[in-house]
Amino acid sequence: AFLVVAAIVNDEHVIRLGPALANVAMLLSFGRTLRGGPSMVESIARLRRRDLPAEVVTYCWRLTLLWCVFFGLNAAFITWLAFYGSLASWTLYTGLLAYLLAGGLFLAEVLYRHRRFAVTR
Repeated sequence: AFLVVAAIVNDEHVIRLGPALANVAMLLSFGRTLRGGPSMVESIARLRRRDLPAEVVTYCWRLTLLWCVFFGLNAAFITWLAFYGSLASWTLYTGLLAYLLAGGLFLAEVLYRHRRFAVTR
């Protein structure tokens, strides 16, 4: 539907909204799980371990919320770049920097999780 609208409007600013809409889709996918549960991160965690302690379930909910904030901010910034940024800045952000930010968030969370939930032997 987006591609049809973008083709009809034929405006480069509208066409640049694709990555923002992908982030909104991720925001909605993760966000909908915060209300009824289990959270998206909890569902993923349960693929490896069926029995999660309550502390881990709470952590998963908060991490899902953090990803929702990331996707929302990312979508907002991409939308701003689509209309007010240059093509070069939009391309740099959506083609590289946004992925580095997401990867950095993921890596930071993995490192934190291993430290926070380290099993002492």
